[in-house]
Amino acid sequence: MRWSNFREAHAASVADAGSMQRVLAPARVKGSQSITVYGSVVGAIIIALSPALFFSFGYHNDFNAWGYDTHACCTSHPETHMLHGIGRYLGAYAENLQFFTIHNLADLWIWRFVGILSVAALAVYYLRIVSLRRPPSWQNALLTIALFTLPTMQFQAVWVSMYMFWAPPILLSLAAGHSLLAASDGYPFSKRDEVKRSANLTVRAFILLFAGLCFYPMSATFLLVPTTHLLLSKNNGRFRLVAVGATVILGSAFVTYFAVHKFIVLPHLGNVPNLGEYGFTFTARLLTEAAWRIAIYFEVAQYFWIGFEMPWFPKIVSLIAVVGIVFCFVRLAVRSISIPELVNLLMACCLFVVAATPLLIVQQFTQTFRVTFTMTGIALLVFYWLLSQPPIRTLPVASLLAVLGVGSAFASVYGTASSANAEYVLDKGAVAGATPDEFHPIVVLRPVRARRAFGLDLRNDFGWLSPIDQIFDLLIAPRYKGRVAFAVDTALERSDASLPVLEKGGTIIDTSRIYGLPNITDFSRFATVSARPRGGPGPMNAVDGDSNTFWEVCNQTFPMVLELDLPAAHTFSGYTLSTSEAPQRMPSAWEIWATSDRTHWRRLQEVTHGAPWKRGESRHFDVEPTSGVTGVKLVITATSDAACMRLYEFRPMY
Repeated sequence: MRWSNFREAHAASVADAGSMQRVLAPARVKGSQSITVYGSVVGAIIIALSPALFFSFGYHNDFNAWGYDTHACCTSHPETHMLHGIGRYLGAYAENLQFFTIHNLADLWIWRFVGILSVAALAVYYLRIVSLRRPPSWQNALLTIALFTLPTMQFQAVWVSMYMFWAPPILLSLAAGHSLLAASDGYPFSKRDEVKRSANLTVRAFILLFAGLCFYPMSATFLLVPTTHLLLSKNNGRFRLVAVGATVILGSAFVTYFAVHKFIVLPHLGNVPNLGEYGFTFTARLLTEAAWRIAIYFEVAQYFWIGFEMPWFPKIVSLIAVVGIVFCFVRLAVRSISIPELVNLLMACCLFVVAATPLLIVQQFTQTFRVTFTMTGIALLVFYWLLSQPPIRTLPVASLLAVLGVGSAFASVYGTASSANAEYVLDKGAVAGATPDEFHPIVVLRPVRARRAFGLDLRNDFGWLSPIDQIFDLLIAPRYKGRVAFAVDTALERSDASLPVLEKGGTIIDTSRIYGLPNITDFSRFATVSARPRGGPGPMNAVDGDSNTFWEVCNQTFPMVLELDLPAAHTFSGYTLSTSEAPQRMPSAWEIWATSDRTHWRRLQEVTHGAPWKRGESRHFDVEPTSGVTGVKLVITATSDAACMRLYEFRPMY
C-alpha cells in the first residue's frame, strides 16, 4: 500500500470515528439522564420509608416469629393452615421460609431494610415498563414516586410478616404486564411466527398472574396499574389492546384460581380453621355487593397516601376532581379533546372495577389499606389525568403529588414505627425480671382509639394494630420450649360508667400515653376478677361485656370459681349468663355467693339442674336484693360436657 493511500485511509477512519463520537454523545447524555431519573426515584422512596430503620420493634403478628420453630420447615408458622384454606399456598410457604431467618429484633430490622429496597426496586421496574424501555421522563418518574409511597408500600417498611404478600406477587404482576406489552409489540397478528410469539408471551403472563394470586390475590391485580398509566398517557390503540388483554388474562387466571381452590384443593385440606371473613366464597348478590363494597372503598380508603385521620382531605380531592371533570367537558365542547382519549379514560375507570373483583370473593379485602393498592393506584392516575385538563403545566402537578407522597409517607411511617417501638419498650419494662418457669397473668390496658402521631390519629392499619400476645414469647418465655409462661388479656378503657374489669394480681401495662392520653393512676375504680382454677382463656373474658369471648377450664375437677371484687358497695339483685358457640360447655349447675367484707360469704342462690343451653342464648336470674355487696362469686359445680367448662358472659346486676 502506498503511503498516500494509507494516509487517506487513516484520515477516513478518523473521520468515521469522529462521526461515531457525535452519534454516541447524545446516547451517553441520555444514559446519564436515565441514571439520574432512576436514582431520584430510588432515593425519594428510601427517604420516605427510612424512619422505620431508626426504631427497634415488631409490628402486630411479626411476633409470631417467636412461636416459630426454625428447627422444622416449612409448616410451623401458626397461620399456615389458614393461608392454605384461603388459597395463599405460595404465600404460606414463602412466609415460613422468611420466618426461618428471623431469630431476634435485629433480623426484623434487616427484613424492614429488605422491604424498603424491594419497594425501590419495584418502582424502578414499574418506571421501566411505563417508559417502554426508553429513557424515562420526569413526569413518569414523579408519578412512580407518588404510587410507590402509597400505604401498602409504606407497610413494606413496617410490617415484616406481610412482606411475602406484597413484594413477590407485585413483582410477578409487573412481569406479567411486561410480557403482555411485549406480546403487543409490532404486528402480533401479521405472521405465523408473530402469532406464536405473542401466544407464548400471553401464556407466560397467565402463569405469572396465577402464581401471584397464590401469594395474595389483591396484590396480583397490580398488573392493571401500569396498564392504566399507559392508557392515560399514550393515545395509542396498542395500549387499549393491552388493557383488554390484561383484563381477560387476569379474569381467566382468577376464575381458574377460584375453581381450583374451591373445588379441588379446599375439599382435600385437613385441619382448616374457621376462616370467618377470610372465607373464599363468591357473593350471591353480585351487583348489589359490588356496588356496596366499592362504596366502602371510597368511604374508608380514598385517602390515597395519607395515613392519618384527616376528614377534610377527601373533600379537597373530590373538589379538585370535579374541577377536572368540568374542564374535561369544556374541552369536549370546544373539541380540543379527542374521542380516543375519552375512551382511554373510560377504560381506566373500568380497570378500577376489575381491580375490585377480589372484593366480591373475600369480605376482609374491603376493610384495610393494605389490600387496595391497585384500586388506589388507578384512582391516583385518573386523578392526575383530571388535574391535567385545566390549562396548567402537568410537570409541577406531578411534582406536587410526589412531594406529598414522600412527605406523608415519611410522617405516617415515622408515627407507626415510633408508636410500635414505644409499646415494645413499655411491654419489655413491665415484665422485666419475670421468670419463664412461673405463670404470669398480664393485662394490657388499651384505649378504644387509634394511636397518634404529630397530633393526629393514625388511620386504620397504621393506628389500630397492636402487638399480638406472642410479644411475651420474646420477652419472657424461652423459645421452642413449649411452656406457657403467661396469659394476656386486653382491657379496653371506656367511660367511668363502664370501666373494664381487671384480673386480680395481673401485671398491668397501661398504653394510654401511646394513644395521646394520660396514664391511669387510680386503679381503685376498677373491679377485679379471679378464678380457681384460672384456665385459659382467662376469667377477664367472662366479664368483658363481649359474648364472643369466654373463660374456659378443661380437664380440671369441679367446683370452678369465678370471683368478682367490686370497687364500692352495691345492691346486688340478679345476674345474666350468656353463651355463643359450644353451649354444652356452659354451666348446668352453679351457686351464687355474695360478701360485704370479702371475708364472710353468704349463698344467695343454688341451681342444680339448669336447662340445656342454646347457641347465642342469654338468661337472666333474679336473687334476693342484697345491699352493701363488695364481692360476688359464681361457683360452677357441673356442665353437660364433662371435659371442659366454658363461660361466655357473667354480668351481675347492681
